[in-house]
Amino acid sequence: MTVTFAAGEKLLASKLNALPKGIIAYRIRTTSTTAQANEHGVIRFDDIPVEAGRLYRIRGKGQGDVATATDVIRWNLRFTEDGNQPTTASPVHNLDQGVVPNAAVSESNYVERLYVPASNLNYSVLLTISRPTGASNFSAIGSASQTIELSIEDMGADPGMTGVDV
Repeated sequence: MTVTFAAGEKLLASKLNALPKGIIAYRIRTTSTTAQANEHGVIRFDDIPVEAGRLYRIRGKGQGDVATATDVIRWNLRFTEDGNQPTTASPVHNLDQGVVPNAAVSESNYVERLYVPASNLNYSVLLTISRPTGASNFSAIGSASQTIELSIEDMGADPGMTGVDV
């Protein structure tokens, strides 16, 4: 939604409230997770207040490492809207995955989702890493120069979906 102001116009709360608020939550992790065989959480936000009628972008990024070439690394955005902490059993908002072609090289993934809550609520999200295909242990790789990140951005009033599926 575009908000315009005419010269000399009073600043109205309704117009100001429609503007994007920007990043409302973020975390940068610089440590790796312990290598394991099961999906595990990497970064979590609990009870971030979100408003009906606003558009949010949830973004996660990281690099995964496996012990065996051709294993698949998957990053998931798992969420709750009921005040409970999300777990690896919570619904998935979105996911991204890729095959690790060489065990000596980690796989970089970005996962994001546009989200419009149906009502004002406390949104919680968990960035997880899993290995849906393969047999080796896996981990999320984090360091000062190779960060794992999760953020929520308030993009302003929801303009409604446009376009058509083709």
